[in-house]
Amino acid sequence: MLPLVRKPTLTDRRTDFRHFSLGLIAAAATGAGVVSLPFLIGGPVAILAFLFAVPIWGVGLMVLGAPIWFALSAFGIRSRGAATLLGAVLSGGVVLAIDRSGLGLVIAMLVALAGMLAAFAGWGVAYRTAVPPREHQINEVFG
Repeated sequence: MLPLVRKPTLTDRRTDFRHFSLGLIAAAATGAGVVSLPFLIGGPVAILAFLFAVPIWGVGLMVLGAPIWFALSAFGIRSRGAATLLGAVLSGGVVLAIDRSGLGLVIAMLVALAGMLAAFAGWGVAYRTAVPPREHQINEVFG
């Protein structure tokens, strides 16, 4: 018996503007949420930290993350692993570039972890497996 649904391949990964935008929002919210976690002890301070961090993560994603991801995507690099690696390198690298304190490396590692989680979440929202509509699949099988 022929399968009605073909198995998706890695080259089937695609996104559109709407899903990519939702992925950026999810990544910004995740990154801001992770860096706001230490403020949970303060109660309302965590909410203020989150509201302060969301636009920073959003601007960083639009200025650095999206253009670099478009370049990688043009070369066919669209995997979740590539996205998480890019998130870690960019977020950790930005912190290392702007931090002048002695704790720069420790803070950069923690922010790199937040960048990995943000990219992981954003990729999951932005990309989905391209599967043809059900009618198309049945027509392929039965002529």
